[in-house]
Amino acid sequence: MCLNLGPLVLLMETSPFNEAASRFNNNLPFFKSQMEPLSYYTNSGAPWFEEETERLKKHFSVEKLDILQIGKLHKRTPGGIASKLMSLGLVDSYQELKKYDEYKNSSLYKEALSRNQKQGTTVFFKDVAPPQPVIIAKPKGYIYCMSNPSMPGIMKIGMTMRTPEERLKEANKHDTFKPPTLYQIDFAKEVLNPKIKEGILHDLLERYTERINPQREFFRVSSTEVYRFFQLVDGAWWKPLDNSPPPATKPHS
Repeated sequence: MCLNLGPLVLLMETSPFNEAASRFNNNLPFFKSQMEPLSYYTNSGAPWFEEETERLKKHFSVEKLDILQIGKLHKRTPGGIASKLMSLGLVDSYQELKKYDEYKNSSLYKEALSRNQKQGTTVFFKDVAPPQPVIIAKPKGYIYCMSNPSMPGIMKIGMTMRTPEERLKEANKHDTFKPPTLYQIDFAKEVLNPKIKEGILHDLLERYTERINPQREFFRVSSTEVYRFFQLVDGAWWKPLDNSPPPATKPHS
C-alpha cells in the first residue's frame, strides 16, 4: 500500500507549521553547539543554588547535552559547567565531556583565562577547567608493634617510612643503653599518612592503657589489645620478606 504524502508535505511547508517551527528553533539557540562571547555568560562565577544544580544534572544525565549547550542554558562558561560536573562526581576527568576539547581550543577559553589572570588570582578559575584534576599524593609508610623479651608486657608502637625490616634492624643496633635482647615485630600495617595514624593509635592507647613515658613510644599493654586497635586502621597487613605468615595472625599476651 502506497500513501500519497504530497498534501501533508505541502501543508508542512506552508505557513502556520513552517512558521511555528522556525519560531521554535529561533527561541532555542542553546540546542546549537556553539559558543558565545564571554559577555554572554552573565552567571559566570556566581554561586550555584540547589535548583540550578538539579537542572544541571538533568541537562547532563537525562537530556545528554554537551557543555557548550549547557553553558548557554545556564549562562555560565563551558569551563564553569565542566568544573561543576567534576565537583558533583558526574565525570572523572574533563576529557570525558563532549565538546571539551573544542572549548579548550576556542577563543572563549583564552578570553576567560585572560580575564581571570587580570583579576590576579588563580582561585577564580571556576570558568576555565584545567586540563586534568590535581591529584595530591599521600605519603605511604608503616605502623608497627614491637616487643622485646626483656620487657614483658610492654609494647613499642611506632611508624616508619621505610620497611618494618629496616626499622627493626635500626632498633636492634648495638647500644649500651638498649635492652639485652633483640626486638621483634609482632605485626605491622602499610598505611597512608602513617604519622597521623601513629598519633591516633598513641592517643587511644594512652587513654585506655598506660604510657610508660610521655616522650617515648612504649605502652604497658598486651599484643592482643594492640592488635585490636590495628584492626580499626585501613591498610594492608605487613608480610615478612621470607613469606612466612604475618605475626599479626598470632598476637601474644
